[in-house]
Amino acid sequence: SSPNFHHLNLKNDSAEATRMVKKLVRLDRLPQHTRLEGLLLLQDAWRAYDVSMHLADRYKLACKTIFALQLVFSWLVVVGSGLDSDLIGEWEDSILHAVFGVSVAFSILVSLDGMLNPKARWRQLRSGAGSLQSIIWKYRTRTGPFELDDSQPESTGPETTLCSMLNEWRDNLIAGAGLKTTNLFRKYPKRVYRHYQNNPENNKGDGLL
Repeated sequence: SSPNFHHLNLKNDSAEATRMVKKLVRLDRLPQHTRLEGLLLLQDAWRAYDVSMHLADRYKLACKTIFALQLVFSWLVVVGSGLDSDLIGEWEDSILHAVFGVSVAFSILVSLDGMLNPKARWRQLRSGAGSLQSIIWKYRTRTGPFELDDSQPESTGPETTLCSMLNEWRDNLIAGAGLKTTNLFRKYPKRVYRHYQNNPENNKGDGLL
């Protein structure tokens, strides 16, 4: 009985199914073409998304590696400190030096974790990439702040809004993750860009166009 629930018989009423689908997805609100400004903004947005995911994966790896090493080093310190001197005999001095070295290495790892802050940056980058992807698809489907006015189908409002939102997104990401602007704009290997935004002639419908 909910007004948001729809049902029909695909076998016996294909015309009604077509009409209902068109009504639900509102295809008439989509533009016949996307402006060059919009395509360039989409290209820049997909680049920023791919770079954000690339950096997030790097910080994720750093976070897990540092955490694993901390566990191993702490375990070695506990084991080395708890060994019976009668059992280790002449190796006692060497083991004490080794325990001291591992303790120093553990302290270095803690300091490195504090400087890099990989966990917070990883989460911030993943969250930022997700919000950027949402902005991209809202623009492509002209929903939310990008919805077209029926009386002005050729309006540049969606492109202006997209540019403003991309700038705001970039400022928030850099401030929240403690990243430098150059990290997002530097040149990365081709394997980083996975949405064909740098090779539109090879586009497979998954990214820019």
